[in-house]
Amino acid sequence: MARLELLASMEDVNKIGRYNWGGAAFATMYRSMTDMSRGVAKNFGGLLFVWEGVTKIVSYFHNS
Repeated sequence: MARLELLASMEDVNKIGRYNWGGAAFATMYRSMTDMSRGVAKNFGGLLFVWEGVTKIVSYFHNS
């Protein structure tokens, strides 16, 4: 589910490639961890799986 306040960031789709997607993913993951630690959320929302995949990909290219 997308938040309405993020809709303005999609106004110019030509700029999407310049967005800080890593920062956005990290912020989302951090918010999910905060919600879990406070008992607001019951699961991590699949973000742990994504994070593990990203770290493996980055490690692969860093070691190449």
